Amino acid sequence: MSANSRITVVDIQHRSFKRALQGYERTDVDKFSTKSSSRWKTKRRPRAALEAEIADLKERISHFKAMEESLQSTLLLATRTADEVKAPRTKRRTSSSKRRVSKATRDRQSRR
Repeated sequence: MSANSRITVVDIQHRSFKRALQGYERTDVDKFSTKSSSRWKTKRRPRAALEAEIADLKERISHFKAMEESLQSTLLLATRTADEVKAPRTKRRTSSSKRRVSKATRDRQSRR
């Protein structure tokens, strides 16, 4: 194994050691290997669940971002449409107001 590679459960389970005259007690090494691999498995399960949850949350965020963009474009379109609908009414009101002012001015002048 290289220094940058990750140790897996399989690596721990299948790791073998050379025998030596003054070496380690084989049963102790086997116990350690078994214990290490079982701890590794228990630590790995929550991590895998968390990674799956992160992937799910990223997908949901992506969905909500798309929904936000859609809502923003819909709101922009609705605003433009409302402005287009209001524009002729505003022009009519303005010209109607101008006509009333003109008429009132003429009426005042004719009364004099």
